[in-house]
Amino acid sequence: MGHIELACPVSHIWFARGIPSRLGLLLDLSSRNLERVLYFSHYIITFIDEEARREAIKQLEEGSSREIAERQSALEAKIAEMEQKQATVEEVNQLRRNFVEEKTQLEEQLTVDVEQLKDLRRCALLPEDQYHEFKQKYGQVFEAGIGAEAILQVLKGTILNNPEQLVVKISARHIEKLVEEEKEEVEAPAEAQLPEEKEPTEENASAS
Repeated sequence: MGHIELACPVSHIWFARGIPSRLGLLLDLSSRNLERVLYFSHYIITFIDEEARREAIKQLEEGSSREIAERQSALEAKIAEMEQKQATVEEVNQLRRNFVEEKTQLEEQLTVDVEQLKDLRRCALLPEDQYHEFKQKYGQVFEAGIGAEAILQVLKGTILNNPEQLVVKISARHIEKLVEEEKEEVEAPAEAQLPEEKEPTEENASAS
C-alpha cells in the first residue's frame, strides 16, 4: 500500500470529535478545548519547570521587597528635606499617604503575579494574547505549543510518564461519561412528563 509523509502532525476527526473524544479522555480536555488547540485558537502548556517556577516566585518576592524598601528610603529622605524647609504637617502626611498607596499597589501586583505563576499547569490553555504576555514574563517556567503537534507532544509525555495509570484514568473517565449520558437520557423524559401547574382561575376560586 502507498503512504504519504506529512509535513506536520494532524489529528484524525474520529479521535478528536468522537463521543466521547478519545484524545479528550487521554488529556482530560473537553472537546471544545481540544478543538481550540487543534484549530490554532489557543496554546496548550506542554511542560512546566517546577524549579524555574520556584525561582521566579522567589525573584518576584525579593524584587517587590527591594522596591518597597527603596521607596521607603526615598520617602524618609524627602521628609527630612521638607522638614528643613519647614514644610507643613499636611504636606508630610500627604507624602506618607502616597507611599502607603504605592506600597499597596506593589503588594497587590506581587499577589497577582505569584498567582499567575502558581496557576500555570500542564495541559492548561492560553489564548494567543495571554500566551505572548506570559511567555515574555515567565518564558523560563513553561513551554507551550499549538495545533496537533502540541497535542502530540503532550501525549508523548503523558504516555511515557505512567502508561498503566493512564489506562486506569481513561477507563474511569469513560465510565463516568457514559453514566452521565445515561442519567441525562433518563431525567429528560421524566422532566418532560411532569404536569404543568395551572394558575387558579376566577371560576375555580368562586367555586371553592
